Amino acid sequence: MSAWPPGKTPPSTQSVKVPEKRPGPPLSLLVVTALKDEAVTFCRGAGKAFFPVGLSQACIAFSKNFPEQEKKVPVVYTGPGHAGISALDRFLSGGRFRTILFCGFAGGLSPSLVSGDIVLGSRLLVPGRSPEPLGLPEFLISRYRTGSIVPVDRMISSPKDKELLYSETGGDLVDMESAGWFESAKSHDMTAWFVRIVSDAFNESLPPALLQCIDEKGENSIRGMLSALMEGPSFWVPLLSLQKGLRAAHAALRELGQTVAVTIDRPGSLEERS
Repeated sequence: MSAWPPGKTPPSTQSVKVPEKRPGPPLSLLVVTALKDEAVTFCRGAGKAFFPVGLSQACIAFSKNFPEQEKKVPVVYTGPGHAGISALDRFLSGGRFRTILFCGFAGGLSPSLVSGDIVLGSRLLVPGRSPEPLGLPEFLISRYRTGSIVPVDRMISSPKDKELLYSETGGDLVDMESAGWFESAKSHDMTAWFVRIVSDAFNESLPPALLQCIDEKGENSIRGMLSALMEGPSFWVPLLSLQKGLRAAHAALRELGQTVAVTIDRPGSLEERS
């Protein structure tokens, strides 16, 4: 027996138009670090509204438009140096974010900086190129100092090398990621902010084998750590001397996470307060 009145027919199923699946609306903020340790530390300060995720996992999660991801701010770690730049570029091509906060640890070049200082990047001093001005997050300007970043393609580990780079560039900080990050954000016409925390001051040494302890994804490498430890005092003596500064740097990164989280208490409010 039909449930439809006499003379009426049910609508054809062919006339029902299924909406096309579209990506979700652009999110306000993406936070990017090089290392998993940096992403986790930032999230410990920022709270539950932020979550650390590797770049490959982030690509999968956001390609599937998981609803839960829309409610939180991802803190994506890309790997040290240029390891994840091409993958980051593909991730950003999805158009899911308006603003990127690049943050994490960097080496100090200026004698005025000490471990744990938070510095807003104001200029990018790529050797052999004209200085690139960087945008500044207005909600952080009153809290932290500004400075210039010198991006390089190798770890600057000794005070002598830091002094030489400082005399050549006048830069305040040195890192291995900012140049690639800058170009990636620029190619997608995104607002990009660079906030660096001094992990080692101008007069402090880094163990040359330190990068062996991190894999190309930015995660700890057990094999690399064992190999570095085999080098003996040349590795662990300078590492032990850095412990106080590293604790200060981690505390500062947690503080930065907390400050950002308080400012953007809901996704989408960043533009209103920046």
